[in-house]
Amino acid sequence: MTRTLSATLLAMSLVGCASQPVDDPLDTRETLLQAANNQPGLVAHYKANLQQKPEYKLALINVYLDQGDIRSAELYTSLLSEQERKQAQVKLALARIECQQQNWQTCEQKLEAYRQAGGDTVQYLLNLGRASAGQGRFDQAFAQFEEARRLGAEDLLVQNNQAVVRMMQQRYTDAMALLYPLYLSHPSDGGIQANLILASIQADRPEVALDVLRQQFDEQQAQRRLRALVGGMKPKQKSQVLWMKEDVQESVASQPETAVQPQPEVVASSEAQPMKAPEPQNIEKDKSQSAGDLPPSPPVVAAPPAQEVAQCVIEPAEDKQFCIQVTSWDRPLSQRMRNDFAKRYGSLFEHHAGDRYRYCVSEFDTLNEAKAFLPQITESGAYVVTRTNCHKQVAP
Repeated sequence: MTRTLSATLLAMSLVGCASQPVDDPLDTRETLLQAANNQPGLVAHYKANLQQKPEYKLALINVYLDQGDIRSAELYTSLLSEQERKQAQVKLALARIECQQQNWQTCEQKLEAYRQAGGDTVQYLLNLGRASAGQGRFDQAFAQFEEARRLGAEDLLVQNNQAVVRMMQQRYTDAMALLYPLYLSHPSDGGIQANLILASIQADRPEVALDVLRQQFDEQQAQRRLRALVGGMKPKQKSQVLWMKEDVQESVASQPETAVQPQPEVVASSEAQPMKAPEPQNIEKDKSQSAGDLPPSPPVVAAPPAQEVAQCVIEPAEDKQFCIQVTSWDRPLSQRMRNDFAKRYGSLFEHHAGDRYRYCVSEFDTLNEAKAFLPQITESGAYVVTRTNCHKQVAP
């Protein structure tokens, strides 16, 4: 009986070993190249193995789209069979091509075909939001991103894309309100860094851009790059912003000193694509303004000289302090309102840059302390910021 049992166990063991799949070397190499974000290597890998792996046609198209090479992506769509064109992911790739060419109506039609073919609703909404934004339907785009978030899209991805919409509307302060908390939580994310640099410069908050640049450069280089960025950017100019890509962490370290460069477009829930903002329109008022009495007329305020754009000092990371911006005006607050803020929140700081007076309350030694206090702020649009030497205490 013992011999019979041993033979049975040996047979079961052999069957178990034989049933385990053997790793495909092509799949293993693809995984390694993807992990290293080696797109040229992926292109070469897919091209060399198209005959063995027909699914590499779609993979190759998507890599070209990630790189913004629309012509090459279109070239390889000619290899797709009619049966393959019925697949949901192929329909998504075809929609991406139209979106990158800004053929918005065709893009939306193909996205609808993707949805009808059983495509992922979150990816459908994320791409539809970009198509809506590209056509100037900003509120609709914002809502579509929010719906994608409700259905499971990552907060970081959605909030970055919503910030992009605000920048396309020239609402840079609103964009900062979305981007700055993301930056504090994900300081090494290249897409967030680049968008925050753009938004903060356009919102006349160069000290925030300087803080971001210090993540990559020493003090002298950071100051020099900030001056180059400010000097090369006309007020509220047509600029490029970055859609979020979840799996690629680009760094602003590789960007030239004269512009914030976009990353390649990648559609769906793992994207980071550049998109040009529309031509400047009438710039909306800061939405975080509070009600209250104002001086009868605003004072005349001169913008700081270009050489002084980096005058605010942010201490090293271990010495940083934080406060919460509660309101922003084009004129100083009355003393009554200042005292009211101080009475409710303990202290009030004024930061004057360009033609804006920004007011922050309370002082915190850590980001977590500031975030914990944030729900107690009753003013809409309040958000955590880093305190600088430009924040002058004005109450009590």
